[in-house]
Amino acid sequence: MTIIDRPKDADPTSVVADVVTLPRRPHLLRRILRDKFAVAGLLILLLLVFTAIFAKFLAPFDPELLFTGGKFEGRSWSHWLGTDHLGRDNLSRIIFGTRVALRVALQVTLMTLVLSVPLGLLSGFIGGRFAGILMRMMDGIHSIPTLIMALTFATAFNHSFGWALFGISLSFTPTMTRLVRAETLSVREETYIEASHAIGTPLQRVLRKRVLHNVASPIIVQTSIYAGGAILVEAGLSILGVGVGGGKSAWGSMLRDAFDSIHSDAWSVVYPGAAIAIVVLAANMAGDGLRDALGLDASSRYGVRNRMGLTIARRGEIESSDTAEVGAATSPVLEVDGLTVSVQTASGSIDVIEDVSFSVGQGEILGLVGESGSGKTVTSLSITRLLSSPPFSITGGRVIFGGQDLLSVPMSTMRAIRGQDIGMIFQDPMAALNPSVSIGRQIGEAVRLHEGASRRVAERRALELLDRVGIPAARSRLSNYPHEFSGGMRQRVMIAVALSCSPKLLIADEPTTALDVTIQAQIIDLLRELRSDLGLSILLVTHDLGVVADACDRVLVMYAGQIVEQADVYDLFATPTHPYSSALLSAMPRITEPGKRLYAIPGTVPVGTMPDGCRFHPRCEHAIDACASGEVPLVDVGDSLARCLRTADLDLSGSTSEPLPPESDS
Repeated sequence: MTIIDRPKDADPTSVVADVVTLPRRPHLLRRILRDKFAVAGLLILLLLVFTAIFAKFLAPFDPELLFTGGKFEGRSWSHWLGTDHLGRDNLSRIIFGTRVALRVALQVTLMTLVLSVPLGLLSGFIGGRFAGILMRMMDGIHSIPTLIMALTFATAFNHSFGWALFGISLSFTPTMTRLVRAETLSVREETYIEASHAIGTPLQRVLRKRVLHNVASPIIVQTSIYAGGAILVEAGLSILGVGVGGGKSAWGSMLRDAFDSIHSDAWSVVYPGAAIAIVVLAANMAGDGLRDALGLDASSRYGVRNRMGLTIARRGEIESSDTAEVGAATSPVLEVDGLTVSVQTASGSIDVIEDVSFSVGQGEILGLVGESGSGKTVTSLSITRLLSSPPFSITGGRVIFGGQDLLSVPMSTMRAIRGQDIGMIFQDPMAALNPSVSIGRQIGEAVRLHEGASRRVAERRALELLDRVGIPAARSRLSNYPHEFSGGMRQRVMIAVALSCSPKLLIADEPTTALDVTIQAQIIDLLRELRSDLGLSILLVTHDLGVVADACDRVLVMYAGQIVEQADVYDLFATPTHPYSSALLSAMPRITEPGKRLYAIPGTVPVGTMPDGCRFHPRCEHAIDACASGEVPLVDVGDSLARCLRTADLDLSGSTSEPLPPESDS
């Protein structure tokens, strides 16, 4: 790994120090050639294909030609592998048998994939009753042995070899379906799937471009196993008398004939048996090699997790806007009114978000803060309807955006809004970005998807965005992968992803988590710059009050699924009106006297059953008996709102380090 060193006299916030260059992932062909077993397997399979195509020219004799007096003739210059019990040349029959083997492998694997992959993807991603019914059907099919299934179809359709192959494919389908479903169940919970939904990617594209690519590794391996297994089953069918027929040479029929005369010529069993064993082994080696080159194993060698990721939507060019002032009191871009979200548990339904109301003004940065488990992320995901249902369900309220209630519009409209007007920044860009696709392609894909642009136009747009978010040497980084960027640079790329759809509202879910303070400052400066230049409205979800002080205009303090205080950022830091806000300020890390412990709020955020009355009262040092009963409304306290019974008689302490005044903004 090479890190670009920062000069001693450089600005400490310079982004140059954040550029990391890692070894490029080798080309696919080079990765395959590094695996000797994979190369050997592929060469054998290529030889099989070549032999099947040119069998007529490679075979020394017609495979069905009978040599009079030549039964069980040993190996000679005329017959390299001898002749069988009828006097037919064994080598010619082996060569022509490659055609049947190739047909069996291709036909069975293709039919199995066509039957099982769509069913596995849909049942794993959609789930519910459809998955339950489908899995019971798969259980029924799986209970029938493969040979019995093949014999049943062959017998039912006049000993048709094609229907026998269909029976083999149908018998293989349950295992492949379950495999794809199991992998899909894991993949659908990944952040990049959520990110794809957030920018409006249609379901069929998510399944095809996100999930299918990510489950390709086990599919490749299982397909290679089925290719060899199909040849083995065909050999078994031939022994039972349900082979290819029609006078065609096949390795299975050669085995059947050899078993009858094994005492006369044992080598007649070895030749077709060896051919079958070699091809089955080659298929498995080639499958493992392709899996390593394309899938998880190869990715892990270069520090990458094989998670196919993000489709980016964009509606138009990013243009500067001077129509909105910072914090201007114009009509809100987003209005949330009485939002209530419940989650279904084994003990019943629980409201995890209750009667949440707020608005985000034009060009405003609104902070949403609270401890982990307070409901911040659930609230932000509810706005764009990205919560998994079940177990979550939105049971009340409205989310007004662009004159529409997002909670009542069709999902097709919701997808268009996600991809065009609302951008999302997720807290883990490595999970939200696709590690196996270059940054340029990920950003430019949305331009092609939504605008039908050419590759060149999409690449030019991606370059503009990377340059806009401050990626040094943007043109040379277009072909880089996410693992070739440091954490701060990946977050900038994630911001470029969100901006690619020219949104009116940007929802940033803890965009500075796990970054050092220098990089945090750069990201916050970038968000403020974008807000100023583009007129963006930003909902900033965070638990870091330092970030709130540096970036936000107003603050919502959330606790246990409720808004407990809403205030201007300067008022909150100077004179908080709710004990929880004061406790959060007191818990901010600071230099204390030697031997003095840092303050920590006692207890934890309640999970599941909520306490009666004020939800914070079990942890509040100012609580009285009245706080433990009855609902506590959110009331006006000067220019702020607070959910507390004692706002009139409490003099709460603020922070010793208040945010800078607006005119400084530095």
